[in-house]
This record gives sequence, C-alpha cells and structure tokens, in this order.
Amino acid sequence: MVNITYPEVANLQVIATVPKAADLRNIEFMQTAENTTLDRVTYIVKINLSSKPPITSRGFSIYLGDYRISKYSEFPGGIYFKVYNPRFFEEHAGKKLLFSTAGMTLHDSGYQLPSRAENTRNSFVVDNLNVLPTQEEVLRQ
Repeated sequence: MVNITYPEVANLQVIATVPKAADLRNIEFMQTAENTTLDRVTYIVKINLSSKPPITSRGFSIYLGDYRISKYSEFPGGIYFKVYNPRFFEEHAGKKLLFSTAGMTLHDSGYQLPSRAENTRNSFVVDNLNVLPTQEEVLRQ
C-alpha cells in the first residue's frame, strides 16, 4: 500500500478580482452560452497550504463535495482556481474541500467553500469594480 501525503490547508479564501483578458473572454462566452448577464469579475478561490506534499508522479484532484474542479493552478503559498459565475457559490457553498489521487479515497481538508467573496456584500454584489485587487496582488500574498 502506498502512503499518500495530502496537502495541509491553512485557510481557504474567495476574493473578487479584476479579470484578465482571457477571463473576460470566458465571461463573454459564459454569458452567451448560459443566456445570462455576469459582472466583469473573476473570483479567485485561494487555498493557502501550510505544507505541500512531496513531489511525486501523482497529482491531486480537487473536489467540492462530489464536484470535481477541472482546472487549478499553483501560486507561491498554495493553489487556486477561478470562478466567473457567482451562481457557482450558491450551488457549492458549504461543500467540503476534498483532495483525491487517481479518483481514489477522498481526503477531507477540514475546510468548506464559503458562500461569498470576502470583499463583496451579500450575494456577491461588488460595490465598485474599480477598487478590486488584481489577481497578481491576491496571489502574491
């Protein structure tokens, strides 16, 4: 049996940020595909790690409950993924953040997805889009 060391999560944050050019294209695509209107905001789900697992040939999958996060990236303090539609948080708020290797056992991180971004009012209302931090500012910390 292989001993698996899972990432240790220090905290989980959701922060509304200024979208990059590629994010704006994704937002426009989603508006058309879902026939909806979205704010020009990229929500960063930032997972700060207190310790990273050793580098191996196996990667980790991230889940919120039984929903698999298909794409995530690394920053110096951990990992993050982007969300463009705040409805995602309505659907997944309170679900456990889980890690898995090769679809095997799900490991509970001890954290759950919050219901809104730290820098928004209720229901993800952004008071002033001009005062949002950039993604670089958020991910440098």
